[in-house]
Amino acid sequence: MNAVAVDLPINVMTPFLVYMVAEELGLSGILAVVAAGLVHGMQMRRLQLTSTQTQVVTRSTWTILTSLLNGFVSSYWALSCHRFGKISRVATRLTCPNSS
Repeated sequence: MNAVAVDLPINVMTPFLVYMVAEELGLSGILAVVAAGLVHGMQMRRLQLTSTQTQVVTRSTWTILTSLLNGFVSSYWALSCHRFGKISRVATRLTCPNSS
């Protein structure tokens, strides 16, 4: 069986599985994912023992996913700040009627 077909789904699903298991156990899912990411980063030497195709596909996939998630988080943050700005201006007008 092709190593990429096995390694890549496991590699991508691991953070989600770690998060869900940690939350079920009553632990912090985010901290568990960060710890898993650090362990995975230290284990990258194992990836050097695999084929070049696996290395290229894995790195390309993570580069794409990272870019997509960074774009999503940045957009969400900008929208949240925009909404918060509207709410704070309305609250200022309600509490300080003389402010412009």
